[in-house]
Amino acid sequence: ADVKYGNGQGLEYRSIVGFPSPVLNAKYINKSGSSGLCAVKLSDSVAVADLTNKTRLPHATQLDSKRPKHIGTKSPSLSCQPEGTQIAFSEYTDSTVAVWDCADQSTKVNKIQMGACGKPEDVTFGEIDKGNIYVVTDNGYLLIADLRGGKREFVAPMSMPMKSVSVSKSSEYIVCAGGRDGVLVWDTRCTRSPIAHFDHSLPVTKVSSNPIDPALLASTTTDGRTHIWDLSLAATPQPPLIFTHHGHPPATVTDVTWAPHEMYPGTLCSTDTSGALHMYSPAVMAAEEEESADRAEILKR
Repeated sequence: ADVKYGNGQGLEYRSIVGFPSPVLNAKYINKSGSSGLCAVKLSDSVAVADLTNKTRLPHATQLDSKRPKHIGTKSPSLSCQPEGTQIAFSEYTDSTVAVWDCADQSTKVNKIQMGACGKPEDVTFGEIDKGNIYVVTDNGYLLIADLRGGKREFVAPMSMPMKSVSVSKSSEYIVCAGGRDGVLVWDTRCTRSPIAHFDHSLPVTKVSSNPIDPALLASTTTDGRTHIWDLSLAATPQPPLIFTHHGHPPATVTDVTWAPHEMYPGTLCSTDTSGALHMYSPAVMAAEEEESADRAEILKR
């Protein structure tokens, strides 16, 4: 249901971490010196597992595991602070976003109450502004919260529930999946209204910003398609939709992510409800399609 690229170096099967409740999501903690640490969201708590120990089961530190099960399986959202030790996760049933510093030995959690803004559907940290988190809700709100100064900004609600949020590597753009509203893009310097709106024929399930080129973004829909957009074309006569991957229908795409290293620029990985995982490069596929079209034209002659 969720997929992220690793560093592409020395891939190997290491170990299995056992947990007493279902695992909903997992993300690497990228702070220097924390290699092998992984944040894991369970149906009733959050844990940190050490994956570097090959001789026995890795150590797992459970956060507040004695409290009643209230995180719930509806919202598996989890985000780790870039080059930091804070973990943000959504708590669907009581409409809060919790932030836990896993370097702190205590189980103290800072909570952000969403109130009438709705239940959190997705949460992510900023890439450059690492003290900011971005949250979208089922009532169509976008929340920008500064964890250091406590400042919070609620962006006016859309007409449909927000499903996914992504922030560009430069922290210049906020991209949101707005269900049937399509994809909405804000400039972080002025969030009064979106700077771009990309319509989709079916509800959008996930968005992902390219970690190398901030102008590129991917969106997925319930009909199994992945669309690639170029924000630099949004204000020009040229259509901003530059590529569509049709490989997943009729399954719904559950997640999409870009390769973070320059060795594979523009390469994506996506998963769907049928259990399939696709890895592809739109540039390569477009070149192959163009070559096939040229070959077909030659055959006609």
